Amino acid sequence: MTRFLFFLLLVSALISCNKSNELKTEMTLLSIDQSDCKGNKSATIEENSEMLVVQSTGNDIYSISHLNVMFNCCLPAGLTVDVAIKNDTLFYTENEKEKGNCKCLCPYDLTGEIGNLEAGEYVLCLIKETNRIGTIKLNFKNNMYEEILVTELKDYPYN
Repeated sequence: MTRFLFFLLLVSALISCNKSNELKTEMTLLSIDQSDCKGNKSATIEENSEMLVVQSTGNDIYSISHLNVMFNCCLPAGLTVDVAIKNDTLFYTENEKEKGNCKCLCPYDLTGEIGNLEAGEYVLCLIKETNRIGTIKLNFKNNMYEEILVTELKDYPYN
């Protein structure tokens, strides 16, 4: 009986070692950068040509910049980005760290750098606060550079 238990422990240890070697590194958010307010503060949203710029910056590292994204004109703690991946969909969510209390909006540039994202085709789903802005299929690879008007994002199904 003791030999049998020892054998089971040895086999499970060997299986565990093999599985840990096969695990892929998980995608991570490496950094976030935001501009100051880029223009006149306004009480209404004006046509400002919001754009996404997605580009590779190194091995399995990608930068996603949302240019002219509208948020509260006074941000006590700034902006943040959350990233998550499920199946082939990359969820990119932008939020105010702490809600601004001013009654005006302002355009900002917000950039998140993502690491450990394997090259391949993904659906990028842009979310602002709790609102799904839209999605686009992109082929993430070395030397990638894509400019996408936010108004051109579609409603692709995602998982």
